Amino acid sequence: MDISAFTQINSTITIIVDSDNHCLRSLNTETGQTTLVAGNWRKQGFMDGQLLTEAKFDTPIGISYHKRDIYITDFQNKAVRTIKDGEDSVSTVLKGEMLGRPWGITFNPYTDDDLAYITSLGPGFGLLRLNIKTGLITRLSGSTSVTAKTLSSAAISNARHIAFFSKTILLLIELNRNRLIVADLNKDMIGYICSQQRELKDGDIRSCGFDHPHSLVVTKRFVYLGEQRAIRRLPVEAIYEALQDSTGATNDGEARVAGGIMILFVHFIIH
Repeated sequence: MDISAFTQINSTITIIVDSDNHCLRSLNTETGQTTLVAGNWRKQGFMDGQLLTEAKFDTPIGISYHKRDIYITDFQNKAVRTIKDGEDSVSTVLKGEMLGRPWGITFNPYTDDDLAYITSLGPGFGLLRLNIKTGLITRLSGSTSVTAKTLSSAAISNARHIAFFSKTILLLIELNRNRLIVADLNKDMIGYICSQQRELKDGDIRSCGFDHPHSLVVTKRFVYLGEQRAIRRLPVEAIYEALQDSTGATNDGEARVAGGIMILFVHFIIH
């Protein structure tokens, strides 16, 4: 079983994306038991329909739980699929070249809208926004530069998992460039954490190095990143510092917090 993503839907049940086996599983966190939920185990394809007898995926990757419905990025099928609350079938929200190869998916937990934010692999895609009610898709990132200071001109080519940090700030892992992207959706600003060198290196937001980052979790005090050989944490101040960098507000690797100066370090916590 290759777990590419998961989402918790209540206090005991978590839905797991089993990417290599082209299916979804439920995990009972009290008993540790897993059960096939949707898809044809080890048989990829594309088909809507009843969860266990008809529905097929081809390398499902990302998952998000929104208003009691489940949304899945179906990577090889270039589609976003859904399981509606109370229904025993899979349906397709959108499918086609306009999605590229969708990977991560999330909704803004601070709002009540129906906008899905999706990372998509391949040139010309990057960060997309999909209205799940109308099917309207909007490309939010650009193609001008890999070090652009605005989201609309930033070339994002290999973003993977994605999560909201606040109501307006979105975090994206860019795997091939070994960095964390911080995007302010309201101000069209973008900042970067860690260099583009692949290395296990602690330090401030400019000198640190990630080693094949692929997952992230946001908490009140820290952002945790899963890498190939480690889990690391960033203080939340580092996120704001990255955006200040993009405006030129700071240029010394330090952040002014609570009236003083705080050096921002990315802490290496697991070898």
